[in-house]
Formats: sequence, structure tokens, C-alpha cells
Amino acid sequence: MRALADLWAGRLPLAVAFWTHAVLIGLAANAAATAASLAAVAADLPGGVALAIHLSPLPYTIACATGVWRSAARHKGPALQAEAARAAVLVWAGLMVLI
Repeated sequence: MRALADLWAGRLPLAVAFWTHAVLIGLAANAAATAASLAAVAADLPGGVALAIHLSPLPYTIACATGVWRSAARHKGPALQAEAARAAVLVWAGLMVLI
């Protein structure tokens, strides 16, 4: 729980917030939710159930995007890295909603 609080607050290093939380864990969570929502459709469950399952990682995706944004503000390295991470996490979050 502490890691999630640190992510949200932007206290994690930018690389950890982006690569570990947004990309790796976010991709795994969204892929699992997509597979589960497809299984729900295959099982003839209502479309609303499948949609809810598909969107269940959305709070985590929002937390990741917020955390990366805040970590970028504290980043001590090149400003280009921070701005690239901000742009990439917005695109990545949008893609994760679709996957």
C-alpha cells in the first residue's frame, strides 16, 4: 500500500513510476482485465459486466498517470526525460483503456 501512496504522491523515481508501475504492472493488469472481459462475453454474461471488468484497472491507470506526472515534476535529470515521460504516460494510459 505504501508503494501506491508513494506512486500517487510522485515520491518514486521517474523511471520506477513509469517503467515499473505504468508500463509493466499496468500492462499486466490491463491484459488480465481484457482477457477476463472477453471470457465474460464468451460466457454470455451481460455486456455491462464485460465492460465493468474491462474498465476495472482504470483507477490504477489514473494513479499511474498521476504518479508519473508528479514524479516528472521532481525529476532531477534532463527536462526532456521528464516531458517525454509525461507525454508517453498520457498516450500509454489512453491505450490501456482500449486494450
